[in-house]
Amino acid sequence: MKSPLGLYLEGLLKKRNFDNKKSKYQIDEQTIQQLTTSPEKIDGKLFGYFLQAIEISPDEYAELSLIALRMSEEQTYTKDQKNRSSSYSKASNNKLSSIQLPVETSLERKKELLLDVFSKHLEKDQVLENFYHEHLFTYHVELVTQWCQYVEEEFGVKMEPLLESEKLDLHKKYYSLDLRKRHLKLQRFLGYFRHILSLKKHKIHFSDRRSCLEHYLKFFGWYIPDSPSVLKLIEGQDVFVEIFDGDYIQMYRSLDFCNVTNHSLMKLETYEWWEIFKRQPKFTDQATKVIASILSGEIKKPVFNPVEKNIIEEINFYSPKKAEIEALVYGPIFNQENTLSAGLHIFRYKDVT
Repeated sequence: MKSPLGLYLEGLLKKRNFDNKKSKYQIDEQTIQQLTTSPEKIDGKLFGYFLQAIEISPDEYAELSLIALRMSEEQTYTKDQKNRSSSYSKASNNKLSSIQLPVETSLERKKELLLDVFSKHLEKDQVLENFYHEHLFTYHVELVTQWCQYVEEEFGVKMEPLLESEKLDLHKKYYSLDLRKRHLKLQRFLGYFRHILSLKKHKIHFSDRRSCLEHYLKFFGWYIPDSPSVLKLIEGQDVFVEIFDGDYIQMYRSLDFCNVTNHSLMKLETYEWWEIFKRQPKFTDQATKVIASILSGEIKKPVFNPVEKNIIEEINFYSPKKAEIEALVYGPIFNQENTLSAGLHIFRYKDVT
């Protein structure tokens, strides 16, 4: 029985009416047959050589990457293999890292192509219903990993995408969420990733928090009531921004928040805020009440200093970081039709570890 990756490669050959004898790349017929039946057994460099021979396009390469990821997850998370690493995952990583695309593309364009493929799959309801939801965790981890690689290379911001020691726990937690929420989390991160990719194109540096936020709002056609007073707060020292949707899913965070937390990005993406940071219940209650009033439409203007200064502490670390949090403002974000679109939180973070 042919693997999904083998079937995909076979389709690429048929699409091209590929004639090995006429190709400038000489690949023996036995290798081609194995590539279309069990490609996971082929050496990574030879695999990449084959893809250059058929002149794979960036879009096709991105599709191939997703198929490899799906197969990797199926190998890694079957019940009898939970405590063993996936041999296929290692093999596919070898292949994917060895492939050089025949089309010259910028780093941003390569990432955009990958996001386009993810978006295309998210839009296919039948895929979501039939099998796609089984692979959301793998896709999300891949996006987070790509994001971390990009921001480190382009901006020098380093953050762990996922710690190996927490992978199984995160996998279990991720699938404890209902399907709709998992789907939304991935959609929100896709939008955030596109925003980060667009910063360089518009010559915006991540440290310019105000310009970053204004650029994000402009992209969606959103606005903040009493905008000048709110945006002025972002210009202060150690000030961070987060935006959340009606399901309390974070849609946006200041990029440099990565520099002040020990948590991996996938952990931030998976858990609720109060599950990975602890503070006195009364402060959590104060914040929750304000957020709920914003998302219900009861509060229509920014609320300044709604919560007293308080101490938060990371959960599940041997040496957790502690910080003093000062909530500068909570407020609604509206679209051009004056419909509530999201909630905003701007806060000052002071490390007191």
